[in-house]
Amino acid sequence: MTKIAGPALLAMVLLLTACGSDDSEADGAEDTTEAVEETTTDEAPAESTTEESTDDAAEDEPEADTASDETAATDDAASAAPAAGAPASMNGFRYCEILMSVPGEEGEPVTEVWGTPGHDPCDQADWDALDPDTIAADNDATSIHMNGPRYFTVDGTLDTAPGETGVGIAAGGDAVLRDFGDISMALLATVDGDDVEPVLYAPSLVVRTTTWAFQAGTELYELTDPEGNVYTMQSYALFEDPTLTAADLPTLGERLELPEGWSYSTRVADEDFVVALAPGGAMVVNDELGNSYQRNG
Repeated sequence: MTKIAGPALLAMVLLLTACGSDDSEADGAEDTTEAVEETTTDEAPAESTTEESTDDAAEDEPEADTASDETAATDDAASAAPAAGAPASMNGFRYCEILMSVPGEEGEPVTEVWGTPGHDPCDQADWDALDPDTIAADNDATSIHMNGPRYFTVDGTLDTAPGETGVGIAAGGDAVLRDFGDISMALLATVDGDDVEPVLYAPSLVVRTTTWAFQAGTELYELTDPEGNVYTMQSYALFEDPTLTAADLPTLGERLELPEGWSYSTRVADEDFVVALAPGGAMVVNDELGNSYQRNG
């Protein structure tokens, strides 16, 4: 279990992998490929390669199969697999979180962050069946926030200080699991305080060593604050607008009620890109639709 300071609890999406404080920044494009390649099958849905699919088909089908059947099987596998040599991406991966304020070990208020990444697809019917009041009562929670469903807009993760900080999941230990209805979640973090609601467009520090990586050609959705700091979207949310899709993101700025001096823009990454951490962790903001962004540096 990882302990993280700061009030921006919706930013706990950032805790998919190792957490902890660190002053170093990501190395840039050189590390991006490594970051994306290290995205595990727990973080993104597993996909079959053409070679594996055709081998399995050959074992299961009798030798009398025609060449056309073999070609069709190969074509189907190829359409489901990434291009040869292409790294896996977690962009578009769906997940959900539950944030609960509970008494800490010494009675102080803390917020537990539970999430589905790597453990459950967060089926919509299963999510809709959850009752926040029942969950709060069953877990002695004073407040609760149903933070999902969400979809990642990043291609991969990068840990800038692997093995140096964190416990439990972050250090490769056993996950702490709990079932909420028919959804299985892991304890991602315990956060000081009991404020489960974000302050919109107010940057908050999430103390961790992980950051996000994007591949060249990925569309980026960015907020810029009055000081010129750029925040890149890491995930979009459906709990405020269940109809929101990735296709809506390029023109999302037309819907947002941006504070004075803030702007929203879209661009395509012309090279592999890693979002640099700020000193001590990641600076994160949220918009009024629940979408989450990390500042570059």
